[in-house]
Amino acid sequence: MRGQAGSLPLLQYTLDLLWQEERRPDGLADRHLNTRAYRELGGVRGALQKRADEIYAAFGDRVDPKRASAKQEIVRQIFLRLVDIAGVASDDAVWRPVRRRTAMANFSAAEEQELLQELVNQKLLVSTKEKDTEATVEVAHEALFTSWERLKKWIEGGKQVIFVKNRLADDARRWHRRRQEDGVVPRRNC
Repeated sequence: MRGQAGSLPLLQYTLDLLWQEERRPDGLADRHLNTRAYRELGGVRGALQKRADEIYAAFGDRVDPKRASAKQEIVRQIFLRLVDIAGVASDDAVWRPVRRRTAMANFSAAEEQELLQELVNQKLLVSTKEKDTEATVEVAHEALFTSWERLKKWIEGGKQVIFVKNRLADDARRWHRRRQEDGVVPRRNC
């Protein structure tokens, strides 16, 4: 964790979970947090995975907990829209997932907006709005990409689609921006 950007929020997750573990009836006998509970959590990364799993499970369906609920599927789609693939797409050995900042307006369905806000409230995602720009959202901690097994599997399963989709979106945005800079107003099909 030392020297990594964004370490303080990860430490916050860990300390919060460690405190919860020690507050159990059999914990905090000597009013000290101990390394045993820290190791049981799996350290900072284990605490992050545990927290992400708990949040994801809260969106589950009580009727059939083995299948992803509609809300959990939307959560999966949200996370996959907030990841990009760095490296060469054709070379599986050189790629790695990275954060992708996306406009909040790209999540137009009411249920997407509701779940997005809940994920921001739970601090798995962060939302920013700077003056004269639209609000954006991104994954709060890149460590989620390597610590949260569920997310790692989602990304692994869809990495080629993620790579192509993001490149097409970036190309379309650049094309649109160049047309605006050249003073060409895009035609609408009637």
